[in-house]
Amino acid sequence: MARPGVIGPEQKQRIRDLHAAGKSRNEIARELGVADATITWHCRRMGLPFDRTSTKIAVAARQADMRAWRAAKLADLAEKIDQELNRWRQPVNVWNIGGRENVYTEERLPEPPADMRYTMSRTIAVLMDQHLKIAAFDAAKEDNGASDVDAWLESMTAGAGH
Repeated sequence: MARPGVIGPEQKQRIRDLHAAGKSRNEIARELGVADATITWHCRRMGLPFDRTSTKIAVAARQADMRAWRAAKLADLAEKIDQELNRWRQPVNVWNIGGRENVYTEERLPEPPADMRYTMSRTIAVLMDQHLKIAAFDAAKEDNGASDVDAWLESMTAGAGH
């Protein structure tokens, strides 16, 4: 690992003081105007560890938020699939402009013609594919049958007498 920017003894003491005050690596770096890697490197050399618990909790919360977002998108996709399937047997207006006089004609059909059903079936296939991919992604993320949300809640209540 290459040595990051050189800092003087005053800045090293300031790092110790800020670390003792509970500041994060990023907060110390911003305050001293140096790179995060510089703070990490010097703190390791001085034996000053950073508590990663809050980072782990934030990551777990973000993962739970993203899982909830994906669940909402799954519901949206399922609704769109249902809408497309419902359109399959609905009456539809078809039109055409053609002939020598460019005549506009319109007709109401009891259900979509074959070309429209083909397009609708492709739309349904794409929506189903996306739905299945999102569902498979979340299923693969589950650990021992517990969801990320359950794991996050368990970590939040650990040591709280639960």
